[in-house]
Amino acid sequence: MQFQTMIERTADKRNDQVVTTCGLGSWRPEWLQVFATPFWFAIVYALIGVVQTMSTTYLIAVLTTVEKRFAFDSKISGVILIADNIVELFLSPFVGYMGNRYSRPRMIAISELILVLSCAINAMPYFIYGPGTHLLYDDTLLSKMTSNNTLYELCPAKNYTVDCTMTGGHSTIWGVVIMLVIGSALRGVGYTAYWVFGLTFVDDSVSKTSSPLYMSMLGILKMVGPAGVDIHVTNTDPRFIGAWWLGFLVIGALLFLVNLPMFLFPKQLQGASVKEIDRVKYINNQGFMDCTKRLLTNPLFMFNLIGIALRYVGYGGYGTTKPKYMESQYRVSGSKANLLTGVTNLLPMAAGTLAGGIGIWYIKPRALYLIIYMFCLEWVSNLAMLGSMFLGCPPLQLGPITNIQNAKFTMNAECNQNCDCSTSVFTPMCSADRVTTFFSPCYAGCTNFDKVTGIATNCTCISIYGGHATSGYCQSDADNCTNLYNFLIVKTLPAIVTSTVRIGNILLTLRVIDPKDKSFAMGFANSFLALFAFIPYPIIFGSIADSVCLVWESTCGKSGNCWLYDQDRFRYVLHGATLALIIVASLCDVIIIIKHKMVDNYDDNILSNT
Repeated sequence: MQFQTMIERTADKRNDQVVTTCGLGSWRPEWLQVFATPFWFAIVYALIGVVQTMSTTYLIAVLTTVEKRFAFDSKISGVILIADNIVELFLSPFVGYMGNRYSRPRMIAISELILVLSCAINAMPYFIYGPGTHLLYDDTLLSKMTSNNTLYELCPAKNYTVDCTMTGGHSTIWGVVIMLVIGSALRGVGYTAYWVFGLTFVDDSVSKTSSPLYMSMLGILKMVGPAGVDIHVTNTDPRFIGAWWLGFLVIGALLFLVNLPMFLFPKQLQGASVKEIDRVKYINNQGFMDCTKRLLTNPLFMFNLIGIALRYVGYGGYGTTKPKYMESQYRVSGSKANLLTGVTNLLPMAAGTLAGGIGIWYIKPRALYLIIYMFCLEWVSNLAMLGSMFLGCPPLQLGPITNIQNAKFTMNAECNQNCDCSTSVFTPMCSADRVTTFFSPCYAGCTNFDKVTGIATNCTCISIYGGHATSGYCQSDADNCTNLYNFLIVKTLPAIVTSTVRIGNILLTLRVIDPKDKSFAMGFANSFLALFAFIPYPIIFGSIADSVCLVWESTCGKSGNCWLYDQDRFRYVLHGATLALIIVASLCDVIIIIKHKMVDNYDDNILSNT
């Protein structure tokens, strides 16, 4: 009997070494064990996060080009972009529940290989269907003005019609759409395991006092991904159209390399707060529905999750619409709007996240104090959002006499009624009065255009000012629009402050549940956010932007993007909708404050009760 006990102890000790040492199978060299620490796991995990985030950012960046090459509209693009969220919606709870039985680092590594496959599938249409040489000509007005054999729209427009066989006559290649949807869905598989297992593994492997510091560092490094993709050529450059696929291969290869060390990490690191064997036994004794019911009946967890979802919808939708809003409201170029959005979003978030993690690590606040702090700072953001409503620019003085007929905006007038103008391309022209802007030379009634000087002449709508107009916005529009940098300051400074609560939200989610429920809870939260945040917010805020559009692009009978927005309505509706969502999220914090004593349900919280 004693001999048998000794054998069991020896076996348990050997198993424990296998569980907590780096390597593969029986290959576990001594020199490799220096990496079996939370620090090195966090480094590899963060590097994977940087690269995998690039894959999504790059897809968004080249999607306009892919639309042109394979002839599908923005609705199909929306389906492609949310396919990963739909997969996360259904997969996350099961991954969180079943995955507890396996090595979490190994599960992350395998899921990232699936993401590598996703990158390869996204590039595959190029090798099957070719580069799309039919798109090598530039169809923008500025290029047409410098070409000897291309046309641009003057009055009458019927003499300058667009060749629909070149720009709009291609049918959708559905095989490509299917491949891109599959690639996006596989990306969702990769993302699911990464988020469900990664943060919980870090949180289980470090002390509760160190966890905020690790979380903040991981959050900052993840933000490098969106800022790390630079295409270097515009989407009207023929080389860009031909090489859109290359980025997917580069990102896939890079992800494959940084992911290899993840296979070597053990199931559990030495000194973990939640032992692997205890976690597995606990899950084995709990049914899927039991775990789900336990989370659904946890008011702190659910109200915190609802608040996070509302914030994702508000801030996520606002962030994706912000470049379009800045381009319309402050008359900046698309590239400048994207640059300013990146600088004023990512840098403040990184600074605030780091400061918040260090602050929680150093101060070790009580639960009630942290929740109240989060609630108060959110109102700083609310006030900034409210103030942004009043930091706009005067609307463009559009000509000819614009009016609303049957609740529909129109730029048609007597002076251009015989021109039959289209809205296929927006090329603003400044009248000789230096105040009025026309949508195009055609809408100004111009019949001639000097390609060298950029001056249109014989314009019937401005005959009293000499009948000529100059390409571009009027200088008065730029002079009257002085609130851009005030807007950026109002949005940036509060963003730094409010970003300090991001780590608090993550920790609160992890601390109001049983530690052994963490992986399942993260899977449940991932699914919840996919359903109520990630899938809805592009639709909600896309609809908001569309609702304030005045002039739609229209070519060959097909509608495209919006050229001109109602500036005042856009400003009020965008900020008002975001503000409403964040205020409701703040009400969830009030309920959490009332029930804050439940945070101390479990002994190992860093956030102690008052």
